[in-house]
Amino acid sequence: SVNTSSSQTLNAGDNINGGAGNDTLNITSASALAAGTGVTATGFETVSITATTGAFSLDTTTMSGITAITNSGSTGADVTVSGLTAKVGVNLTGANANTTITHSSSAVAGTADALALTLNGANTTTSGTLTVNGFETINVNAAGATGSSTTSLTIVDDSLQTLAITGSGASAIVATLSGANGTTVGTVTGGDGAETLSITPGASALMSISTGAGNDRVNLTSIAATHTIAGGDGTDTLSTSVAVSATTGANISGFETVRISA
Repeated sequence: SVNTSSSQTLNAGDNINGGAGNDTLNITSASALAAGTGVTATGFETVSITATTGAFSLDTTTMSGITAITNSGSTGADVTVSGLTAKVGVNLTGANANTTITHSSSAVAGTADALALTLNGANTTTSGTLTVNGFETINVNAAGATGSSTTSLTIVDDSLQTLAITGSGASAIVATLSGANGTTVGTVTGGDGAETLSITPGASALMSISTGAGNDRVNLTSIAATHTIAGGDGTDTLSTSVAVSATTGANISGFETVRISA
């Protein structure tokens, strides 16, 4: 499907069927558009969207069988996908924009919902935000670079308790453990790549962070005695703006450098 300022090939009343196999519906949009309403689509396991110039939104309410959404190479144009009635994986590939994926409340009604997120070349030139509410766990496959020394990907999830990163891609990720309340331990684990993780704890007093094999940096807005913060095998840096005492820092280990700034 192609959308420009003068033509649009995805319209209400369209009925498209991917048939058997593992099929992809590719959508390229070069101007602002809200699409998908009234479009019936079946048999497409992946929907891949590339948007430039204007924001693009896709309503998938009348589409079935989708298992993955890919934001591929979008620049300067935010991408929003709504109406998903079943959990899908999310892929950010070469995208330098904001991405919002909205599931129906019934799709993420549980207390152990997990999102599979693959990052490859995301937000390496411009910082961006991925909004995926309702997931207690986000499993990140860092397949390639995400963010840079000056840009980052902010993950917004109102239920996030666990952020688990695997893979060897370098990444700069910002996240708040919004779903970690009460006695729930907010948990972050790193992969093998060089990671810059900027983490804000949830309301829970309990938090556990452990980095992987890369040369990692962990930026924290607060540190408490109930936080376990462990650097991995690389040359790691812990950075914070709060004072660290023998009590609050009792469970910090594995960092070659600790930086405290005003």
